[in-house]
Amino acid sequence: MSAPATGRINPFLIPGREDAPMSTLCPWRENRHTDVDLYVEVDNYRPALREFQARFTTPSLLRESSRLALVAGDSGCGKSALRNHCAHWLRERLGEVGLRGEILDLSRAIDLTDRENPIIDINKRISHVCGELVHQLAGLDLIDGNAKERFGRAETSAHVYAELAAALDAKEQADVVLIVLLPSVDLLAEVKQYLAMRGPRVVFFAESATVRVPDLDSIGRGNDVEVPPATMTVGTLSAADIRTFIDRRYEQRAKDGVFPRLDDAAVEALMTDTMSIAMLQALLTGLYNELRWGPDEYSNEATIGEKRLFKYILQRFTP
Repeated sequence: MSAPATGRINPFLIPGREDAPMSTLCPWRENRHTDVDLYVEVDNYRPALREFQARFTTPSLLRESSRLALVAGDSGCGKSALRNHCAHWLRERLGEVGLRGEILDLSRAIDLTDRENPIIDINKRISHVCGELVHQLAGLDLIDGNAKERFGRAETSAHVYAELAAALDAKEQADVVLIVLLPSVDLLAEVKQYLAMRGPRVVFFAESATVRVPDLDSIGRGNDVEVPPATMTVGTLSAADIRTFIDRRYEQRAKDGVFPRLDDAAVEALMTDTMSIAMLQALLTGLYNELRWGPDEYSNEATIGEKRLFKYILQRFTP
């Protein structure tokens, strides 16, 4: 297969992650993702980000406490991108007050695709994640071998989290705050256990498609919780969001190369109330990849009509 003509680009591929089209924006890992223009104002994204920032206006308080932040919303609505954005923002703010944020990505510590041997028990899930956390800390040389061995013998994960700050101090890491990205959670009881963890200098980030924010907020007001959780909600795209997303991506990538545009009828055909950001990203990335390698005209002057759009959808999604 020959390479596409010089200058042809797919405007919906994420910069820096062109080899993984379904990747989410991750500014703490990819510097180019710090560009605020990449984050289109859709599905309550920016208000949710501002809500998080308002809850962490004094990051120096993390010297003495732990926190939990939860991003809630339907599958594919941008929870991971928002979580990554918040984690990056917090790491930058910690640096401004003399602290060093270490982001530990445990989001894949549990294989959520393993349907034959799923880890269902909440305590086992938390223990498994805690074990991976200790493994990563040792690999980063943030705790010593004695702490790793001691944590391996701990009765519960709560004992580990309560002693993490002391273990960091023993390695002269007294300025470190751990920003822990948890696997997706389905049960309120699991989130509640993380919320109740004691021990300073740890911020848990969770995301869930099933936990309701009002339920978590009610727990956060309980007497057994030191600091209420920071909760954010993102949702499915409105019809107007879909047009905004497409127009902004065209505007952002116009200087990088050439590509045809969807005509008004094709855009309107996509404007449904059931479309998630992940669905839209997957659909348009696939469509443009097919056109970019194909025989059709691929230029700034060319347009993609409703008929061509539906042809791709039928080919791609019909069994």
